[in-house]
Amino acid sequence: MDQGLSAVLGALVGASSALGAAWVTARTQMNSARIAAKAEHQRQRRESRLSAYKEFINAYDEFQQTTIPVLFMSGPSREFFNRALENSVGESLLRIKAAWLDVALAGPKEVSRKADALLSVARVALARVHEICAIYSEDPDYDEGALQGFWESLSEIYNTGSIRDFTVAAQAVLDDDGSQLPGHRSS
Repeated sequence: MDQGLSAVLGALVGASSALGAAWVTARTQMNSARIAAKAEHQRQRRESRLSAYKEFINAYDEFQQTTIPVLFMSGPSREFFNRALENSVGESLLRIKAAWLDVALAGPKEVSRKADALLSVARVALARVHEICAIYSEDPDYDEGALQGFWESLSEIYNTGSIRDFTVAAQAVLDDDGSQLPGHRSS
């Protein structure tokens, strides 16, 4: 009877050990699968953000290339402020708006806020260009000095938003590998 009891107890211990090992193995595999899924999600999210951020930066760069000559002028120039410029700035704004939507959806909020500021700069710039062009087209003999205020406000709007600020925020998001807990930073 002692041998039978020993055999039964041994079998029971062996079965429970096997069951415990199987449970630990299953938990480990589930955790590994969860980690792999999270890493894949993080990779896909990073790729979509990178694409959105690049398009926004390119659209804003196009806008700056169109409007930057204003900063190097001593005042408004009838030759520069024409329908071609107005149309070009308008097209640039449409491209910025489309890219802004992708950035706003891709997030996070900090980057979206930087994009909002730049979109606002572009909207104000288009309004100022439109105002100056309208004045020139309605009254070709309009006093150049009276346009100075419009021109100064156009050149000042570049101080309200910086593509560099947007780029730095975007880089920080793209560099985040997701390994840190929210609100905790390693030194």
